Amino acid sequence: MVEVTREDEGRPVVFVDPRGKERPALITRVWGPQCVNVAFVREDGQEDSYGLKIERCTSVMHQSIQQAHGNYWRFPA
Repeated sequence: MVEVTREDEGRPVVFVDPRGKERPALITRVWGPQCVNVAFVREDGQEDSYGLKIERCTSVMHQSIQQAHGNYWRFPA
């Protein structure tokens, strides 16, 4: 079983969105041994004065405990 700590904040992960699409992401906050917040670049190409816009998802569970086909994170292979 994968467990993360606050030292993992900033690490790259793969976020699988609710539709099952894999997205490169970063851990922005660890809430428990397998629950994190992630941030990733929007796929629609929207920009602002800082560059490409980002999206965030909160309380995302690790792949090993998520039963659905999406909305989970995992470390890159």
